[in-house]
Order: sequence, then C-alpha cells, then structure tokens
Amino acid sequence: MAEHLTKARCILLAVYYASDSKLDALHKLCQLHSADFLPPELVLRILLTFLPGVTPPTQYTTLVSNLVSGHFGVAQSDYSLETTSVTDLSEATADKRLRKLSLLPLSPESYPTGAPTDILSRFICHRAYRIDEETCLTYIIPDLVSPFLEQSEYLRLWYISVVLPLLRLRTEYYPALDLAAELSLEEFDKIDGKSGAALLLSGADKTIHEITSPVESTGTITRDLRGLVGPWLYGHNAIDQWQQNGIKGEKEQGAVRGANGDKFADHTTHSWEPVFDWLLRRAVHDFPLVTSAIEYWDGPKDVDLTDRVDKTELMTESEVQALQRRYAQLGFAACFAVQANSSDAVNGAHGVLTRLADLLDFEPPPDLATSVDQLPRVDDHISKIETESSYLLDLDHLMDDNHTLTSPSLPAFMFLQMLVYSAYQLSGLGHNISILNVAKMRMFSSADDQMALLKRLLHGLTQNGKRDEHDWMADRGRIMWLWDWNIHGDGSTENGDGALGRIRREDLDKEIVTALLVTGNYGLIDRLYLRREDERHQLSQEDMEEVILAEAFKAYDNASNGNRNRGNMKKANDIVSAFRLSFPTSKSFERALALISATHSMSFYSLTLQHGVPFQPVNIRVAQDPLSLLEHILDQNMKSYTHLDDLISIGRSLAIASPDKVQAAIQHTGNEPLDQAALMKYAERRVIFMCISAALTSQDFDTAYSYLINRLSPSSSVNLSDPKSTTSPKEEDDISWRAAFLAGRYRPSSSISIPLSESIRRLEQRTELLSLALLLAPASALTEILSVYRRCEEEMSALHAQQAQEDDDADAALNYGRDQAQSTIPGGFDHPLGPDAGRVYNQSRREVGRLTTAATSSGSRERSNHRPTNSDDTPVGLFDLASGAAAALRRNAFPLRGGSNNASPAPQAAGRHAPPPAGERQGEEEDWGADWDEPAQPQTKHGSGGDEGEEEAWGWTGEDDQEETHPEHAERVRRRDMVASAVTGGLASGIGWVLGATPAGDERRRQP
Repeated sequence: MAEHLTKARCILLAVYYASDSKLDALHKLCQLHSADFLPPELVLRILLTFLPGVTPPTQYTTLVSNLVSGHFGVAQSDYSLETTSVTDLSEATADKRLRKLSLLPLSPESYPTGAPTDILSRFICHRAYRIDEETCLTYIIPDLVSPFLEQSEYLRLWYISVVLPLLRLRTEYYPALDLAAELSLEEFDKIDGKSGAALLLSGADKTIHEITSPVESTGTITRDLRGLVGPWLYGHNAIDQWQQNGIKGEKEQGAVRGANGDKFADHTTHSWEPVFDWLLRRAVHDFPLVTSAIEYWDGPKDVDLTDRVDKTELMTESEVQALQRRYAQLGFAACFAVQANSSDAVNGAHGVLTRLADLLDFEPPPDLATSVDQLPRVDDHISKIETESSYLLDLDHLMDDNHTLTSPSLPAFMFLQMLVYSAYQLSGLGHNISILNVAKMRMFSSADDQMALLKRLLHGLTQNGKRDEHDWMADRGRIMWLWDWNIHGDGSTENGDGALGRIRREDLDKEIVTALLVTGNYGLIDRLYLRREDERHQLSQEDMEEVILAEAFKAYDNASNGNRNRGNMKKANDIVSAFRLSFPTSKSFERALALISATHSMSFYSLTLQHGVPFQPVNIRVAQDPLSLLEHILDQNMKSYTHLDDLISIGRSLAIASPDKVQAAIQHTGNEPLDQAALMKYAERRVIFMCISAALTSQDFDTAYSYLINRLSPSSSVNLSDPKSTTSPKEEDDISWRAAFLAGRYRPSSSISIPLSESIRRLEQRTELLSLALLLAPASALTEILSVYRRCEEEMSALHAQQAQEDDDADAALNYGRDQAQSTIPGGFDHPLGPDAGRVYNQSRREVGRLTTAATSSGSRERSNHRPTNSDDTPVGLFDLASGAAAALRRNAFPLRGGSNNASPAPQAAGRHAPPPAGERQGEEEDWGADWDEPAQPQTKHGSGGDEGEEEAWGWTGEDDQEETHPEHAERVRRRDMVASAVTGGLASGIGWVLGATPAGDERRRQP
C-alpha cells in the first residue's frame, strides 16, 4: 500500500512518522520513496521540525547517515507500513495540508557564512541547538555528533569549541553551580573571546578555596584551562578563520589568532589573549589561583579534547612556540601584578620562577631558604633592564610586546629572581612585601624612602629580645645583600644595586650599629666595626663615636629617672662605659660620662620644674644654663645646702658636660674662653655661692659665713700683698664679692630672738664680709656696699651702747647693793640705788668683774664724749667717710690682725687731734661714725711704733699671732690688711671725687 502513495500523502506520512518518533517506519518510507518524493534535505528538515527533542539520537543517526550518503539498501517487501493516517485523506485535502507545512531551514541562524554548506554539518548543528533549546539535555548531543566527526572537519571543530566546553561546564565540572543555565548552546556559540573566557573560568574563580568537585581545588583552574578554555578556543579559532576568509578548511591561514600578540581584533575574534588577561587580573587579588595554573598547566598546547578528537593537526609548531612565549610572559607579568604583601605570595612567585626556568630552559633558581652568600650573582644582567618608566609596572602594560620586565629573557628572569629573593629576605626581617612593591622600591624610590624602610626593619628586629649575636649576624647579612645583591661584595661603592641600593653604605652601617646598640650587642660592634673584622664597612672612628654617643644620648633623653642603674639611664651609662676605652682621647665621651654622673647625683634630690612637671634628665640637656638647676634643688630640698661637696661635684660635672653653655653664662665681656679647669673652678665657686644664698634663706648665717671664709676664697690671681693688684680681681672674681656682700647685708628674721653678745658677734662677721666685698667688688658697686657697711657700724654702735647701758645698770645695781649692805651691817655704806642693790651679793665673781670693767669703760666713754672737735663746722663728707671706714676696718673688720715687721704706721693727719689712749678705744669703736672729721690712726703704747699698741689693747700678743699658722687664717689676715688700702685709696680717691666729696678742713674745697 505504501508503494502507491502520492507525493502529498507520502510527505504527510513522513511527517506523521517523525512526530511520533516512528523512525524505523520513516526509514522504511525513505527507502521506498527517497528517489521520488522524499529527498535527503526534505527528510532532514522534517526531522528538525517534527522530531521530538527527547528522542535519543542513536535512534536516527543511521537514518541521517543513509540520507546523507543516499544508500538505503534494498527495501524489504514484507515490511508493512501503517498508512491509514493519510489514506483516508482526499488528494485535495492532502495537497492543502502539504502547502500548510512550515519546515525549519537546514542551516541554523548562527551558522557561519564561510562554513561548509553540506547538509550533514548544517543538520547536526541545527539539531543540536534544537535539542538544547527544547530539552536542555546537552548530554545527549554527543551521541548525535560523534558518528559524524570524521565526516566533517567543520563539524569536528564546532563540536570541540561549542558542545564539549558547555557540556563539561554543565554536567561534569560544575553541575551544582549551573553556571550556563540561562545560556543556550546556540547563544554560547555566538559568545566572543573575552566573555567566553570569563564564563568558562568563573567556576574555578568561585571554587578555588573549597572542594565542589572530585578535583582538588589546587587543580581546578588547570582542569578548566585544559578541558573548557582549550577546546573552546581551538575550535573557534579555526571557525573564525573560515568566517573571515570564506575558505573551507584552510588551516594554514592560522588556526590560532592572537599568537602574534594581537589583542581582541573584534568581538568575534577568539584567542588566548583574553584568557591571559583574565589570569593576569586575577593575580592581583588571588595569586594562588594563577600560580596553580602556571605550575600545573603546560600552556596553550596542553588541551583536553577527549579521545574523540585528534589535536595534533590543530596548530603548527610555530604557533605553539608563539603561544608558549606569551604564556611565559604571563608568568612574569603575574608576579608583578600581585599586590598582596604576604609570604604566600613570595612562595608562589618562587614557584612561578621555577616553572619559567623549565619553560624557557634556564637554570632553576635556588631554594628560598638558601643563604644570601650562595645566591647567584646578577651583575651582568641587571644593567640590561634598567628603566625609568614607571608605567611599565601598570597592569595594562605588563603584557605589552617587548616589555622590559616581562618579556621572556634571561636578564628579565634574573631580575625577577632577585626581586623574589629580596621579598623573601624582607619577609624574614619582619616586613612582608609584594614583588611589585619591591620592584617599585628598587627602581623608583628615593634614598629617604629606602632609609625609612630600613629603620622600620631594624626597629622591628630590636623589639625581638630573643635575638643573639648569631641571629644579628644573619640579619646583617640579609640587609647587606638587600643593599647590593652581591654585585659589589667588597663594599667599595657608595651606593648598591639592590633593593636598598640608594642608601649610602655609610648610612647603612650607621643604622645597623644603632640597632646593635639598642639591643646591647656591644661585643659584636667591637669586633665588626672597631677591631674591623669586617673590612667592607665604611665607618671611620669619628663616625663610630658619633653613632655611639647619639644612641647613648637618645636613651638618656628618653629616661624618666636620673638613676644610672635604672631604665634608659642604665642603657646610656652602659653604652658610654662599654666603649669609653675604645676612644681614650675623646672629649665627647668624657662629657657624656660627666653628664651621666651629674644626672645620677641629682636623682637623689627632689626636683620639680615649673608647672609641676617632674624633673627628667633631658631637662639638663635642653637647659640654657645647666648650673641653674642646682638653684631649684637648693630651693626644694631642705638643708640641701649642707651637702656642699656633693653639689660641687655635680657642678663640676655639669661644667665638663656642657662647657659651651657654662661659658655663655659667665658673661665675661672681652675675655678669652676659659679652659676646662677654669670652667670647673667657676662652677665650684658658683655652686658655693648658691649654697651660701640658700643657707641665708634658711637663716643659717653661720654656715654661709663658714662657706665664705673657708671655701669661697678670692681668685687665685689676686695678690693680697700688693694693694695695686685689687683692681683685676674686682673684675674677675664676680662671685666672691657678691657672695660676701650678700652675706654681709644679711639680717636675721625679727621673729628670732638672739642674745646681745651673739648679735654683736654676728655684726662683726658681717662687717668682715663687707670688708671682703669692698676689697673685691668693682668700683660701680662700692657705694652700695659702703652704705650697707655704714648701717652695720651704726647698728654696731647701737648694740655697744645698749651693752654699755646694761653694764652701767648692772654696775649701779652692784654699787647700790654694796652701799645698802654697808649701811645695814657694821662698817657698811649707804648706796644711792636703795635696798634692792643688795642682790649683788648673789652675783658670781665673773659678773662682778664684768660690771667693774663696764664701769671703767663708761668712764672712758665719758672722756671720749668731751673730745675736742675741729673748729671748722664743715659737714662730714664722703672722703671723711672713707677715712673713717678705713679706720673702722682696721679696728673692727680685722680684730685678728697681728703685727707685721713690714707694716709701717700710718702718719698722723695734720691738724687732727691726737688719738685717744689705748684704754679709750672701746668707746671710739662704738661711735666712729659720729666723728667723721678725724680719721682713725694706728695706736701705739708707750711710744712704740706700728700696730704693737693696737695688739696689746685688743689683748693680742706676738706669741698668739705666731701660734695662728693656718693658711686660711693667714690669707684672712692679709685680706684684712688690704682693706685699709682699698678704702683709703680706692674709695677716697675713686668714688669720693666722683660724688664731689672734699675732706673736712681742706681749704681747697672753699675755692670758687
């Protein structure tokens, strides 16, 4: 029955068989009518249009093959076809239905223009698209394509570039992620190179840190490059060539575009460049992904096309070499793209280096843990890659052709190797850094930037207290290698060629020595730099001294306590003490030791500066006048002035430590700078002055007087035996006269009760000190001193008068008691004072004697009160005052003055009254200021010359004078001898004429 079907009924029956998947019947029908009603192209279109997509391809691949080949064999006559679906139709109806049939074209829309036009290739491609679109059963497509791979080269390329990558992506590699669920097979066929690379590698990008497939995460990227990207690019590259050239199968035009380095010619171009670019950009933040790809993937030639496709004919040898070179450049570029400052990145870069050495047939690099002394020398290669173009390190330029740093070459390989080892050494020194940052530091950073990094490295090492000398030797070796990369191992150059090469070698050694000082490795410094076991360093003895003292002072300035056995002060003291013997003639070390000694001694005193800020050692270094700090110590520490020797020692040490500042504080106009001994002497005298001032503030006059007399002697340049030498010390010895004047004008507090005899003694001491001030002070200060001196004498006269009054009262009371006793006792006498005078009997013999003496003195004073005066009524002038002061100084300021064979008696002034007898001197001493017109003259006894009479009057003899052999006493005696000359000569002739004073009785003052 089937043999007699019309054309319309035959075609409609074929459609019916295809729609119901009755492929055996369709095959029988084609055997019967392929020659007249069912040509191959028509049958294939019917299959494309009506055959369900879920129909297994194995059921109709034989039919397709027979249709394409045209060999169906001999039809079986006993095979009956069921034709009732069309036999009941009239011819008109069958024709009408036939005209209404809409069959799909044999070629799909995405079929390339230059692709083969055979019906098999077009049908298979179109059928595969229909299956994927209708059912998404991509895994059945290989059963459709595989039987025909050997029949069509285009079909084979299309299969490995479209079907195989998408099939593996969906069903084998990432079934759980469903990365291309919304992308059909036909859409995937149209995708360009950049988007396709991103899609096919997105699975590895998402699963690199976890296992989502049977493949280990470290091999995921390698597997995807082999099984997804490789097939996709190989097939598409050939197809693109057909599309561009319109020549079927012309592989010799170049199966792989981009092998020459061109990037993204147009949106349809498929090459390895987008893949390299994707990997390069992933290296920025996910370097382990890229290192895994480079280490385990052999490059573009390493492609998994399954056993169904032979890959030997896909690329020529020149194409493979070109792609492998670009792949090697990717390895270089990836190392420079990493921005992560981590040790893992350095280890990954070393793995890439090893891989590059294998790819480029270079000598493999040593292990990262290799000693820096055994690292390869690169002096012949570094000079070939010098560059000043920072843009070369930009990510977009790393894959440029002929790139200086990334083009596969031996100089670039050696340079990258040095960068990798530099990053490793820096990581070992505690500073993790990427290869990119090492390259920037090596090529473009300044010396200051590198120095800042070096300081951070050394600071980090000093914070690790567990490093011994062996560790420091290793760390120093790393730093020296980073500076020079073993290019100039002898240290003969000022700058190196390594990552820290812009630092001067001298500065590098200084920083290393500083770090060793901080950690207390003094022995290592001594061996390497002072005894010069390492001849490569460039530090001189002066440089070493500077570095050592700088670190000592840094520790000193950071100290919070001045005790040299604690904290930073101990560190400073240890540093200076450790290297003192290495610099025996160094003044700087001497000053440092003196400063530490002074600071240590000052730490035992309480000291607070202004605003309540506690004292710190650095205050000494910043003080304009370090000696002034002792004044604060004396003010804030009660009775500290009694520690004179300790304070003097501090002052001397401060003078040694800060000679310039002490010299500036002296204020000697026109004088030459003092040497160290003179500065120490100045500091000593200044400290004594401070202690005298503090003692007077504490109402301790006796201590102040003792310091003045025994410790603060005039300048040694003063010749006390020569009156003419008093001018020079007045200018030199500015401290002594001020101290003497300060103590001489001291007055005790009114709240303190002092016995009369003690007050007189105190006034005598003050007078003596004022006389010393007159001797040493400059002419400009004499008036003020003399004014105080006169007030002292007036006070002395008042005290003597008070004492005399008390003596008279006591004498009167004694006489009254005696008279009363005589009136009441047989043989007694009446006393005018009344009966109360009887208390005299209770007085001791000593008091009775004193009262008797007072009575005698009273008579003397009475006689002296009737002393004749100058007939001239001229008021007392300054000249008379000076003359009287000289006399008073001889009597009061120098009571211990003994006779001298060299002393000649002063001539008696003409027209003056004769001096009173020796017995009347006491009254004269009390009120010498009341009679200024008669200068005091030396007294004699029984006509003897000189001061012999004065000595007898004061109760002193030559024997007593001979017993006083102390040098200080002798100096005091000489000093007192000078006062008369100083006052009569210096005051009268000097300041007297300035004020216009004319001696009384001098007729010349009356001249107009």
